[in-house]
Amino acid sequence: MNKIEEINIVLYIILSIVTFGFFYFYWQYRQMKQCNLLLGSEEHSMLKWFFLSLITFGIYHFYHEYLMSKDVIEIQEKYQMKTNSKDYPMLCLIVSIFGFVLVSDFIHQEDLNKVIRKINLDHIQIPLN
Repeated sequence: MNKIEEINIVLYIILSIVTFGFFYFYWQYRQMKQCNLLLGSEEHSMLKWFFLSLITFGIYHFYHEYLMSKDVIEIQEKYQMKTNSKDYPMLCLIVSIFGFVLVSDFIHQEDLNKVIRKINLDHIQIPLN
């Protein structure tokens, strides 16, 4: 059986800071891939995120954080876990707007890791692409 792997959040934050943000792009890629896999659909696209964030001078990224938060709640519901508050997407959006994007991604990743832990412990089959 294939296992989906958790992301080491502390390591990814440190690497994002040490590489002056370049590693952050890889983290976004992994997080989007995990989210799509857990949702069972292709909701998030790295290319779309990158180019729309680029041409909107980063504004699209705030919207992306909001969408990712909504999808985390959907994933929690799908795997019958305790869901975050309905205010969670707005909270992550506000945190991102005020410059704490890594905090928002930390929160998303922690929630995704909890789902991944449950899946791996319960031996739930997920088709890995």
